[in-house]
Amino acid sequence: MRIDFMLFYKILGNSDIINDNWKKEINKWLVFIRNKGELKRFIPRLTKMNNSKRDEALAEISSAYLLENELNFVVIGWEVPTKNNKNVDFVIEEKVNEIFCEVKSPGWEGELSKKN
Repeated sequence: MRIDFMLFYKILGNSDIINDNWKKEINKWLVFIRNKGELKRFIPRLTKMNNSKRDEALAEISSAYLLENELNFVVIGWEVPTKNNKNVDFVIEEKVNEIFCEVKSPGWEGELSKKN
């Protein structure tokens, strides 16, 4: 077993995630964001908040991982501001275009503002 597998246990060892296949997959995602230099930024959402926030963070990480490692896009930025001064989760590069990516998890509707 590679030492990298221990990253899951270091960060999420006390979580309610018990399935070994999920642990192995999540570990790959954690190694991915560590290699991107983003692990430190994600740790509070993964460890110090409720499971909903943890799952939102894992959804963002897994989406970026899939786009880069399975679909050959390159993640070129994280928490990038948009024109409306809102942040998107990450930006990928597609030839000469930048694609702004926002990952939505269950309950995202609560983030919408009400029109007056």
